[in-house]
Amino acid sequence: MDAASPVDVVTPSVESDVHEFIRSAFMAGSAAWDEFHSFNRYDDLCVCIAHYKKALGLCPASHPNRSLILNNLGLALQTRFKVNGEFPDLEESIDLYQEDLLLHPVNHPDRSSSLNNLACALVSRFDTNNSVSDLDQCIKHHREALSLRSTSNIERSVSLGNLGYALLVRFNRTEEMADLDECIQHHQECLPLCPIGHPRRSTTLRNLEVTLRARFGRTRQLSDIDKCIRYHRDELSLPLTHDLDRSAILDSLASALLIRFEEKHEMVSVDEGIQCYREVLRLRPIGHPEHSETLRYLANALLQRYKQGGDSINLDECISLYKEDLLLCPPSHPRRPAALGHLAVALVTRFKLEEEMQDLEDCIEYHRENLALCPIGHPGRSATLNNLGIALQARFENNSDKSDLEECIQHHLEALSLRPIGNPDRVASLINLGIATRLRAKETRELADIDRSIGYHRESLSLRRINRSDPFFALNNLGSAFKTRYEQGGEMADLDACVGYHQEALELRPIGHPDRSSALNSLGTALRARFEQREELADLETCISYHREDLRQCPINSSHHSTILGNLAVALMTQFNQTVKRSHIDECIVLHRECLRMCPAGHRERSAALSNLGAALLMRFKQYSQIVDLNDCISHHTEDLSLSPLRHPGRLAALNNLGIALITRFQQTSKVVDLEKCVECHREALSLSAIGHPDRIFALNNLGSALHTRFEQTAKMVDLQEAIGYQKEALSLRPVGHPDRSVSLINLGNALKTRFLQEDDMADLEECIKCYREDLVYCPAGRLDRSMIVGNLGAALLLRFGKGGDAADVDECIKYGREALSLRPVGHSERASTLNNVSIALATRFKQRGEPADLVECIGHLQDCLAICPMGHSLRSKTLNNLGTALTERYEQRSELADLSECIGYYREDLFLSPLDNPSRPSTLINLSNALTRRFSRSRSLDDLAECIGHLRQCLSSCQSTHPLRATILDSLGSALLSRFEVTNEIADVNECIGDHREALSLHPIGDPDRIISLHNLGYALQCRYKSGADAADIEECILRYREAAEHITSSVSMRLHASNSRISAIRQFKYGSEFLGEAYASSLDLLDRSILVAASRVSGSHARMTNPSFDNLRGRNLAADAASHAIEVGQLKAAVEVLERGRALLFTQLGNYRAPLNDLAAIDQELSGRFRKLSAAIDLSTLSDGSVEIEDGVDVKDIVARRQKEAAEWDRTLEEIRRLEGFKNFLRITPFDCLKGAAKNGPVILINISKYRSDAVIVRETGEPLLVPLPEATPFNIRALADTITQTTTARPEENESNRILQDLLRDIWRIIAEPIVVQLERTMRLPRGSRIWWIPTSLAWLLPIHASGPYQQGGRNLPDRFVSSYAPNMSALIRARIGFQPILKTSRPRLMIVAQSGAEGEQPLPNVHNEVALICQFAPQARVIEGDECARDTVLNGLKDTTWVHFACHGNQHPTEPFKSHFSLRTRDTSLTLLDIIRNGLPEAELAVLSACHSAAGDKSTPDEIIHLAAGMLFAGFRNVVGTMWAMVDEDGPVIAEEFYKYMFRNGPEAVDCRDSAKALDMGVRMLRRRRVPLERWINFVHYGM
Repeated sequence: MDAASPVDVVTPSVESDVHEFIRSAFMAGSAAWDEFHSFNRYDDLCVCIAHYKKALGLCPASHPNRSLILNNLGLALQTRFKVNGEFPDLEESIDLYQEDLLLHPVNHPDRSSSLNNLACALVSRFDTNNSVSDLDQCIKHHREALSLRSTSNIERSVSLGNLGYALLVRFNRTEEMADLDECIQHHQECLPLCPIGHPRRSTTLRNLEVTLRARFGRTRQLSDIDKCIRYHRDELSLPLTHDLDRSAILDSLASALLIRFEEKHEMVSVDEGIQCYREVLRLRPIGHPEHSETLRYLANALLQRYKQGGDSINLDECISLYKEDLLLCPPSHPRRPAALGHLAVALVTRFKLEEEMQDLEDCIEYHRENLALCPIGHPGRSATLNNLGIALQARFENNSDKSDLEECIQHHLEALSLRPIGNPDRVASLINLGIATRLRAKETRELADIDRSIGYHRESLSLRRINRSDPFFALNNLGSAFKTRYEQGGEMADLDACVGYHQEALELRPIGHPDRSSALNSLGTALRARFEQREELADLETCISYHREDLRQCPINSSHHSTILGNLAVALMTQFNQTVKRSHIDECIVLHRECLRMCPAGHRERSAALSNLGAALLMRFKQYSQIVDLNDCISHHTEDLSLSPLRHPGRLAALNNLGIALITRFQQTSKVVDLEKCVECHREALSLSAIGHPDRIFALNNLGSALHTRFEQTAKMVDLQEAIGYQKEALSLRPVGHPDRSVSLINLGNALKTRFLQEDDMADLEECIKCYREDLVYCPAGRLDRSMIVGNLGAALLLRFGKGGDAADVDECIKYGREALSLRPVGHSERASTLNNVSIALATRFKQRGEPADLVECIGHLQDCLAICPMGHSLRSKTLNNLGTALTERYEQRSELADLSECIGYYREDLFLSPLDNPSRPSTLINLSNALTRRFSRSRSLDDLAECIGHLRQCLSSCQSTHPLRATILDSLGSALLSRFEVTNEIADVNECIGDHREALSLHPIGDPDRIISLHNLGYALQCRYKSGADAADIEECILRYREAAEHITSSVSMRLHASNSRISAIRQFKYGSEFLGEAYASSLDLLDRSILVAASRVSGSHARMTNPSFDNLRGRNLAADAASHAIEVGQLKAAVEVLERGRALLFTQLGNYRAPLNDLAAIDQELSGRFRKLSAAIDLSTLSDGSVEIEDGVDVKDIVARRQKEAAEWDRTLEEIRRLEGFKNFLRITPFDCLKGAAKNGPVILINISKYRSDAVIVRETGEPLLVPLPEATPFNIRALADTITQTTTARPEENESNRILQDLLRDIWRIIAEPIVVQLERTMRLPRGSRIWWIPTSLAWLLPIHASGPYQQGGRNLPDRFVSSYAPNMSALIRARIGFQPILKTSRPRLMIVAQSGAEGEQPLPNVHNEVALICQFAPQARVIEGDECARDTVLNGLKDTTWVHFACHGNQHPTEPFKSHFSLRTRDTSLTLLDIIRNGLPEAELAVLSACHSAAGDKSTPDEIIHLAAGMLFAGFRNVVGTMWAMVDEDGPVIAEEFYKYMFRNGPEAVDCRDSAKALDMGVRMLRRRRVPLERWINFVHYGM
């Protein structure tokens, strides 16, 4: 600030009237002032002041020169204050200026000068005592002075400058922008008043520079800096008289240029700034007081240019200048701490670039020295602590020495404690602490550390926002901290927060900003992490776009270029995982290769570049199978490992990567050296991952997987056991909720499944399934990777089904297979394998249950699979084979030659695709040959047989004695030769056949489940040769082989039954060994019981199997009848009754005689019941083998034998354990006759046995021996003819008279052939009274005959309905069960009757008489519940049945033509029909009577007549003790007639006195009414009674 100079105003020209003494004193003072200004002697200034004071003392107040003396004295005192700082001088000068001002009132020409002088003194006093009033008064006086100095006044520039200065001072005090803006305005007005050459121009320019820079600091308006730079350049253009002035201007210009560089990042600014500093340094040589400072400023500028451009030359020069500066600051120098700090920061920067540890060590040494120079309380201590912490962190990141990180954190904590809230450097300490604690959290995985880190960064962000300073770094660091916490805890909220903070940070850095690169990188990485969790493509696409922008902005020579390349490459690899587009992985690899090129040997990032490139090459190999990629991958990982010596922090990752690549190559090339090296790598990795190490989980998983693979190669159990141990430990380290627990569950499950396949320990399989089930929880429905998990679980469940036969397992397996299929749509790489797996499960269930729908779906899936597996596809061969096998199955079901021909076509293609050395070729040849043999059996084409034999001989020649399929080939070849022998009668063929079967038998040790095949084949071949040559030795050995096969306990029960039946057939046919026939039948029936038990509760599928043409061969449909005929032949009538009971109504028997005892057993001992069921199923899971073959890798026949023997022995032990329980003595034993005869308690039970050997009736009485009634004319042929007649007549419905004639003839034949001989015994021998009850139990097709209505039908003759009241029963056990526990309804109660009435079901003809029928019933039972019309729904009826004792159905009934268990009552719609299967599954223990006024409700199934599968029998099984039904379609108008008479009789004694046992007589009354009405014969003989 400029005050008036005495030089300008003090030289007096004293008037003549002034006293000479005043003048003399004044002149002396002025002379002394001149001396002071000339020589700068303090004494001169004091002399000056003394003279002026003397003059002032002599000068009265009115003296005209008093103002002049006041001004000069004030200026002299003010000057002395500036020299010695004596405050009284300043106070006195202000007093003088104030008196002077009073002498210059408003409008006085000198008032502006007085105001200016006083204002200048006041601002000086403000600088001393900080009194705002002085500053305000100063500004007020300057404003008035300025107002008194017009634009033409030469002193106006002085007032503008002084007022501007005062305003700047007040701005610095109050930060009121109005003061700063006004200040700048005044300086800008001043500048034109000081043109070039003006002595104040330089000062004005400098004032403008200072004020504009101050305003920029507040507003960040670059225009202020640009003006500032322009004014500096203008100042430099002025003629300067001293280098000191030029160096100061250059210094300020350089500083402004660097500010502009920091804002605009234009290299031209930093370049010019450095040029300015170089000239300043020249002007300030060594010895200059500001030389050291200039060195520091130049070094700082060079460091900034390095950070922007990346040229290490700048960094090297910077360090050189800092070192020179340090030399100028010896240990005692006050600037040494700052010099040490600057040099250390530059060294750590160069370390990060060149990784020269010496730089880092020197840096830390300088910081430690600096810290020693800054003891507690030193103002620089916090900065030094901060810098030392940063350097220690850098060393930790290089050598992983935890002590460095701990010391780093301690220094930052101390620095933070020295920077309390309000300290501008607190933010930096918070940021550094946040980064360091995040690093420690990554190392220790302590959530407390990462929580602390987030806390520090949150506080730093808060302070930035409060201070309105740039929050970029705080946001970026906070985002990184949240990402670390997400990586440790897996909380998506943390990852979302991370993305949010990084997005906010990016918005603060526009394009061109040097920090935008780090923002793009951080946000891109976070988005990729979020994509990997949520799989939202928008995240991945945005991530890639950010990395691409980052790459475009980054100069190629930048140290960050390789990092950006790597990040973009990783993102592209992630995108490739989604799109499988070749271009993505190719670009990824190109980028990684460029990144590697930028990291030559010795480069810090070379290891990471090698690792990333290796990972990308491995991924491309896995997709496109180019071995060169895999070899390159291994090469890069090998080099990476070589760069990581022992104890190197990167060695663990390098070992894992190399191990994974090696095992992948092993899987391709089978080179054991790769596998061994892989195990070696993973073992070392595990040794480097001690307990507690964060990467131990990965080492455990990888080593476990490698050992699992080696086990599959070497079969050394020690490897598998060790693998399971490691996988279990890995799982324990990933508790429930861990994001990677799924991986460990899969690996452990896979290893346990492998061990199960080896050791057959169900505990392993159960634990495996448990793992897979838990894994499923981690992958909710809809996720794409769920398909792999459900696939694993399905496969394990199928294995368990194979062991235990639990239907729920195969059902669940198929359910999961279908789900996997839905997750792998057309085009998915795994769809083909999934289709194959689902089809295998469906085929397995079909073999078990025989449901045609399963086979249809199986074939459909396989055909779809074949369509997407073109030539060359790895699964095409397997699919062809499986499809051929499935079509063979369907051929066995339907006998359609087209299926067989299609099957042969597939096998031929499979053979074409199998090279001669293909291990699966023998299987294909066998399957093709078997199919050709089957077609020959239909077409009798010897060409098929010749091709078959040729294939098998070729196959045999390539399979030596140790080949696992040689026995199968021999058996198939023998069978084909035997088939040709049966056509050509060439004895050589049968001899060769027998030789082949003998060799095959020698290859199957006792206990081998497949031994039974060779035994049976050999037996049959010997039987054929016997027929040709009649050599007794052949038939003797034949029967012996059959017996051996039947008794081979480790083979399928079904195949043993087949062998036993073959033995019976041979004995019967050749009359050889007849004394063993009874034993053979007993064996077959025992095995039949076992096969029934295996299929318990799968009745529908069992029926489908029974209708299969192969069933006759395997079991013999008439086994029981033939066995009974043999028992009768040898006079064992009781045994015949037992046999008939044992071998008939099998499907109801398995649900009654077997399911009930097993349920009873479960109630006592659930574990024992479950064990028995599983063992029974396990022994017979190969039932009805399709004949196709497949090699089971890694399974030794000896292991199979041992397992099956173990199962058989366990089954026997379990059976004996059951029989020791009370009440289970006869479990699985034949029901003795003494128990069965209880069925005849209320009347005789007549068993009619039809066999090709003989036909008889056996009358069972409650007391006495059974009576035999031979029926010589009831041959199977005659019975079938009668059954065909009744079926045709009741189906075709001829004209009434013709129908009556046909039916009367039929009933006469039935009377003559069957009924009459029996009635003779009943009436004459047993003397059974007229009207007595009798029960019929026919066999074979006799079930279809209306025996109850038979008679002579002639004048005067009595027909059977006129003699006895007939009922039917499926078997004797059904009658016994119906009577067990029966209690007649009490007199005080009524039957709970439900009527189900539907007159207009969808798709059926109306039944107009249903309403009449219901009305008539309600007359007798008004309390009945009626369900009719729209109420008739399946579930409604089933629920009603549970609370019903009587039910009456008045609706349509339908017998299914091929699947009788789908026979149904038509309710409301087709979808709501009530099927037979629904009924038999709905146990009704309180049910008594069911009246089925519906068509076909008691119609038998012609394909399986002995099974008595119809609605009436189903009601009986469900629990009803009496059932009324119809044998064929009934006439609607007969319903009300039967109902009225039936219920009239039932309620004849009132509703409280009804007895369901009257139902047979009640039906008889209804039928008699129809007869009295003379309805056609077909209508009244239709009605039948079942039950008590």
